[in-house]
Amino acid sequence: MQIEEMQALLGKKIVKAYLLGMSVIEITRAMQKYKINCVHSVLRNAGHIRAVTYTEFLTSYGVHKKLAAALDRRGCCFARWCLGWKFDPDETADLLRELPEEANLTAAHEALRRDFPVIYFKMYGGDPPKKPLYNN
Repeated sequence: MQIEEMQALLGKKIVKAYLLGMSVIEITRAMQKYKINCVHSVLRNAGHIRAVTYTEFLTSYGVHKKLAAALDRRGCCFARWCLGWKFDPDETADLLRELPEEANLTAAHEALRRDFPVIYFKMYGGDPPKKPLYNN
């Protein structure tokens, strides 16, 4: 199989997983990779995620320092993570500053819990994850 064919096939699988509801972080984890750059680039080039503007990239949004550090370790910024979920970074930052109601989790809180369960527990308390898939 040609390299180009393999790249196209991998790109199609990444897009399919994203369209089925997996996040950029979850797809990256499933590929047993740590940095999100490859997956994010494939989805951006396919038109499913818009590019982060320079201003968005430089803005800190005042998110929790543990979340910011976890995103940074993955080669990501808060705005890029939000765009992967199709969230507005300003609104998402405001939502994540509030303690979530367990019965009524916002989409932002659910996304944080799916992508970073250990960070979610450290930020909001509650039951820790049984067996984390990775360390944060």
